[in-house]
Amino acid sequence: MSGPLLDDLVEAARGLAERGPSADVRRHAALLAADTLGVMLAGGRRPEAVALVSGDPLTGPWARAQPGSGPAARFMTAGGGWGAPDRAAYVNATATCALELDEGMRPTGHPAAHVLPAALAAAEALDRDWDELLTAFVAGYEVAAGLFAGIRLRPPTHPHGHLGAAGAAVAVALLAGDDPLPAARAATTIPLLTTWAPCLEGANVRNSWAGHAAAAGLLARRLVHAGYRGAGTALETAFDGLAGDRTEVDLGEVGTRITGGYIKLYSACAITHSAVEAALSLAPVSPTSVASVHVTVNANSMKTAAQPAGNDLSRRFSIPYAVAVALLRGDADPARFDRPDAEALELAAKVTVAEDPEATAAWPEYAPATVRLTPADGPVRTAHVDDALGHPGNPVGPDAVRNKFLRLSGRPAEVWDLLTGGHSSRKVRHVLDAVTRT
Repeated sequence: MSGPLLDDLVEAARGLAERGPSADVRRHAALLAADTLGVMLAGGRRPEAVALVSGDPLTGPWARAQPGSGPAARFMTAGGGWGAPDRAAYVNATATCALELDEGMRPTGHPAAHVLPAALAAAEALDRDWDELLTAFVAGYEVAAGLFAGIRLRPPTHPHGHLGAAGAAVAVALLAGDDPLPAARAATTIPLLTTWAPCLEGANVRNSWAGHAAAAGLLARRLVHAGYRGAGTALETAFDGLAGDRTEVDLGEVGTRITGGYIKLYSACAITHSAVEAALSLAPVSPTSVASVHVTVNANSMKTAAQPAGNDLSRRFSIPYAVAVALLRGDADPARFDRPDAEALELAAKVTVAEDPEATAAWPEYAPATVRLTPADGPVRTAHVDDALGHPGNPVGPDAVRNKFLRLSGRPAEVWDLLTGGHSSRKVRHVLDAVTRT
């Protein structure tokens, strides 16, 4: 690295927290927090998320019915309950990744899934206001996003479990009134080194990588307070030449990166979305009416070109399956991937995927995809999408995010209004009371 990127980003985030985000950034942060909470609640209803907190013969239950007398944060899982803040951050971040509907940024990274669960847990445990939470969330997001922008991950490195932990640590430290740099350094000294293979295989323990990073944000602060020191060179050693390469990053952008990401509307890996949307424009088709389907995408998306491995996560990371579902069913909602669709699997076998050099040249500003459908009888039909809905080249407004939240969370519109309506003086615990009330 040519300079202390982490140190510079943390210093810029500290200044951002001191002066406060702009009104536009704060509004977007509230929107993004609400979107992430909706995704978290939906992921928290999955049986493995409920089982993770409810009990284990060796380690016992993580959740208790009441907060108790010490610091506690709530689990956003079905059945809820409270537990140690680091465990709440771990479980809630893991749940956020379960449906592949969490926000992201290009060329890669999912800062909110790493930072918000840690910030929520710390803010509730410390009894902070919603406004204080949003400020810490923006600052932590900016550090994580700055690292993702300033370091190009080398294949096959996956973006979960490492760089985002620094943002989580910054958010936690700011909420606690601490210097965020020691915590950020500690968090970058204990990263996971994750790869894409488990996603394609469908190893859903992969969802816990973000959980590790969120929990590391709280653990890092604890380590610092206990007298442990993180390494100033740990990030440099691991991510400049080993798992990634340093690139130039404009520190003047700190404070605005949170507004430049994407909102996911389809329950699949983001790099499948343009192909999914192109397929949706050709839907519906009957499974027997299709002779073949050919999809062209950029080189980065080719890692999701394989057939699914027989489980829900691998289906979410398969262009052939996602395109088949979109063509047959006319949507790409979570239920389409949770359960195997025999007709979609049959159609997916007819889907081929290839790189389009022009699409590769457009990435990461755009993510073009073309779907060419050859019927068993009739003319060839083609659809092209430059950037799927919700992505940087085709953003969505608050109404679309609101509809997504209401659909996923099952909560009334009043909860959305509470999260996004500028109720800054309310305690985080009171806001979460409303979010978790059934």
